[in-house]
Amino acid sequence: MTKHILDKSSAHNEKLYRRHAYEIERSKRPSTSTLALQKRAKSRDKIGRVERFAAIDRGSQA
Repeated sequence: MTKHILDKSSAHNEKLYRRHAYEIERSKRPSTSTLALQKRAKSRDKIGRVERFAAIDRGSQA
């Protein structure tokens, strides 16, 4: 006698559940572009930056 359809193992469903859970966890992680921005060195040229903004504000774009 064969097993009833409900008695069979649901290996296929388990794979789908696992894949779905993995996609949910993956969507919660930061993207690779965000991680690259966090690792990039910060610019320390604040004085030159202020001077450039002041020059633009005065109207000369050098």
